[in-house]
Amino acid sequence: MAAMWFRIGLIAVAFTLSTVPAYACSCGGVDLSSCEVPPADIIIRATVLSREFDQIRPSFAPPVSGGTPRRMSRPYSVIRQPEPWGRVKVTLSVSEPFRGVAGDTLVIRTGLGDGDCGYPFEVGHEYLVFANESQGEVTVTTCSATQPARMAIARIEQLRALRDGTNLPDVYGFVGTHPLRSDRAGWEQVEPMAGLTVTARSDTAEYRTQTADDGLYRFRGLPRGRYHLSVAAPPGRRALWEGNAEHPSASPGIPCAMNFEVFWDGLITGTVLRRDGQPPSRMVTAQYAGPEPADFFGAQVKVGRFEILRLPPGRYRLMFIPIVADRPAGEPVYYPGTQARDAAVLIEVGEGAHVEGLMFTIF
Repeated sequence: MAAMWFRIGLIAVAFTLSTVPAYACSCGGVDLSSCEVPPADIIIRATVLSREFDQIRPSFAPPVSGGTPRRMSRPYSVIRQPEPWGRVKVTLSVSEPFRGVAGDTLVIRTGLGDGDCGYPFEVGHEYLVFANESQGEVTVTTCSATQPARMAIARIEQLRALRDGTNLPDVYGFVGTHPLRSDRAGWEQVEPMAGLTVTARSDTAEYRTQTADDGLYRFRGLPRGRYHLSVAAPPGRRALWEGNAEHPSASPGIPCAMNFEVFWDGLITGTVLRRDGQPPSRMVTAQYAGPEPADFFGAQVKVGRFEILRLPPGRYRLMFIPIVADRPAGEPVYYPGTQARDAAVLIEVGEGAHVEGLMFTIF
């Protein structure tokens, strides 16, 4: 599922970007999805006091373990000179140390964020920071497990248990909103969902709890066994684990958090036909028309039918993409059947609304 959405994003972006950046961040296979605490020399919960840009900075190589800029193609007429890494100095106020820091403040270095693995810290925001020491500097990159603290509540629960030598709940996790964007800027949009009922159901019994103000839920004292979890989402929304499961299974005593994202349940369905009346089999994307930037939503066209799921409320521009071997293979066509982007009809989707039966004609 994740791979499919990644391909959709890449293909759609190919139609909208006119230039390719000179550098891209490569994380070298760092696994951030493991339920084990990710490696780091320093782990803290902290608020950003200041973010300063050094105009002049001595040469400093980025930490190899934390991600490195990777060169990509750029027009021959443009030559980009290498810039020293770590030109952004971020001062943090430490509210909760978990590893490696005893002071009240910490100064870290990161990159500019222009494809150099720099983390986009925002002043006044609180983060769970995973930092490493490199060449006498404390560094943070986007390849670390650093996150806004409000979406890392379950990880914080795990870190507290490890630090204090206490037991984790039998089953626990975080319930928060799914952001419009999947990048780190989008992570800032995540909101905890308080007061939702979480159910743990086995073959013989059923247990319930509620999410706290910070979105965390806990089950304690569960009998041994296998449980199916579910979250009662508000109207017009769906709560999913790992982005696709409404009823994942869990067992007491496993240290992995069972985190749920709450998606909007908006839907657009329809039929795509060629001028000769035959159905194509390619891809349709729904481009969010703002005002905020958002990921592309999309679906494969199968026997002429498409179904685009989990759409937030807003206006969308449908785009049919002819592709071959995961690459664009022609000009896009916009709903209801035009190659002019500005002539596309915008489709309004309300909160959890289903817009069905659209007829999309392509050339």
